Amino acid sequence: APNGGILQAAYQRFRQWRDNGTFEQILRHLYLRLREDGLIDLDTWMVDSTSIRASRAASGAGKKGARRNRNTTVPAEAGPD
Repeated sequence: APNGGILQAAYQRFRQWRDNGTFEQILRHLYLRLREDGLIDLDTWMVDSTSIRASRAASGAGKKGARRNRNTTVPAEAGPD
C-alpha cells in the first residue's frame, strides 16, 4: 500500500510524542494559551478522534469483495411471539 509508509510514520511520531511527553506539552501549552485569551470553556474542551469524519468506504462498507454470510438461518423458536 502506497500510504502504508506515511501512516506508519505518523503512528511512530505519535508514539514518540506520547512516550517522551511532547504531546502532553503541546496540550498544556494550548490549554494555557486558550485560557489566558479567555477562549476556553473548562466544562466542554477535549481532544477526541470521534470528531473526524470518515467515508463509508474507510470503514470497509461498500468495498468490493466484502464477504457476506449468505447462509444465515434463524431457528423457528426465535420467531415473533
